[in-house]
Amino acid sequence: QARTEFDRVDPMEVIATADEIEALLGQKPEAVYLLFPEDRRFPVRMTDDLPLRWMNSAATPSFQGSARPAEFYTFQVGVYAARQKVEHLTVTFADLKSRSGQIIPASAMRCFNLTGTNWLGQEFARSVSVPQSKVQALWFGVHVPEQATPDEYIGRLRFLAEGLPHTPLELRLDITGEPLADGGDGDL
Repeated sequence: QARTEFDRVDPMEVIATADEIEALLGQKPEAVYLLFPEDRRFPVRMTDDLPLRWMNSAATPSFQGSARPAEFYTFQVGVYAARQKVEHLTVTFADLKSRSGQIIPASAMRCFNLTGTNWLGQEFARSVSVPQSKVQALWFGVHVPEQATPDEYIGRLRFLAEGLPHTPLELRLDITGEPLADGGDGDL
């Protein structure tokens, strides 16, 4: 009985069973942690359980979204520390490139959990660690230039954790439509 679509508990708060999680981990026996990219319409809310929705994704190594020119596009990645604690997690970005050669530079991307500017206008950098068997949502933003031409832009994010090999995540953004005057702020 949710008040709005945003307030619904499904699909992100319907938990997976222990057997379903075990089957998922069996598909990725070498992975210490798993990445679950998620659209902003489905906020990661649980930190102690995995959503049933993720059991079919098998921790996909890519995310695809759709944005408009001049939009500040947001999405998230759920990090699940499957087999041990993940310490000092960092993310690096690569340029997003279109087939026609247009570029959205890596400098237009950020992870709000790791770096930014606080409410006092001061820059900050945080260290993020994820305890074993827990989930940490990392929120990302991409400032799409107003002059971005309609096309598919492809790049990579690299997730790095202390003592562990990096984990790549492909990012695909379909840029379509007219530029947004408010950068997307009008859409809650």
